[in-house]
Amino acid sequence: FSIEHLEAHSPVGLGGPISWGPFAAGEVAVAAIDGKELVAINASGEEVWRQAMEHGPLVGPPLIDGSAALLAYRSGGIGRTSLSDGKEATYAPLSEPLGSGLVAYGSQLAVASADGALLIVEKP
Repeated sequence: FSIEHLEAHSPVGLGGPISWGPFAAGEVAVAAIDGKELVAINASGEEVWRQAMEHGPLVGPPLIDGSAALLAYRSGGIGRTSLSDGKEATYAPLSEPLGSGLVAYGSQLAVASADGALLIVEKP
């Protein structure tokens, strides 16, 4: 919506259904399309970047860490993705599937596994 006039903007075509998100992430909104691509849209509704999701579906909202988003992958891993270009800087595989998003826990992260165990892990 245009705040000044409360008129709806034109819909933004993303090329498929949103399967995760959208979530505010710094100056963009991020969403997964069909569980296969991660896309960032700016406030004007323009696509900023689009990247293939190499590790499968995401769980929980992104955790913003400076200029990056920390992402929890259902398959059992945590990725650090740049919000400026969508490139994955690091990926840390975990020993079990995840069931929740990430929570900052001091200098570490807390996340629930799919079976409900609490995992405390280092940031990637």
